[in-house]
Amino acid sequence: MLWTVPRMWGGETVFILGAGPSLRSFDRSLLLGRRVMVINYAEIFPAADFLIATDANPALPSLPGRSVTLSTTTDGRWHRLWDTGPDGIETECPSCARGRRTSLQLALNVAVHLGCARAILLGADMATADDGATHWDGRADPRYADGAMVRDVYLPALASTVEPLAAIGLEVINATPGSMLPFWPVVPIGDVIA
Repeated sequence: MLWTVPRMWGGETVFILGAGPSLRSFDRSLLLGRRVMVINYAEIFPAADFLIATDANPALPSLPGRSVTLSTTTDGRWHRLWDTGPDGIETECPSCARGRRTSLQLALNVAVHLGCARAILLGADMATADDGATHWDGRADPRYADGAMVRDVYLPALASTVEPLAAIGLEVINATPGSMLPFWPVVPIGDVIA
């Protein structure tokens, strides 16, 4: 059964936490009491409002009642949305979303359905740290070693969201130091957390 995303955050700001290595040095307690989505790893910020995972599977920990996916192979802990394609942002159907190639795209689409006015990206590195880590937990995923996954899969998917998000009016701010995402302004987190 498909879930319908409620329009419950009209005009609000959401913080979207990717899984990048820059989160290792970020004080996540600054996000307590704020609207937060985490991508792929509930343990990044267990107090998050939503966990977003494009390729969720039953073994992946979820946040009770708040985990969203496009996957058709999940258990009842997940809220499933219908996948309407790989590119852009789904705006017409709140039970549908785009994000087949990256969970960040899906998170942005869920933010649109929730009615958010601003999305602040953290941990959206899209790069390997100096010590070789590709993720917040220090792990080095070999799929990212040559940069092809980011260059050929993630960046084109996210590029396809830029115009639709601007047309909708969702402001996207990247507060990830050293991020390789070229689509949105990179600002220090202190400039967006007061």
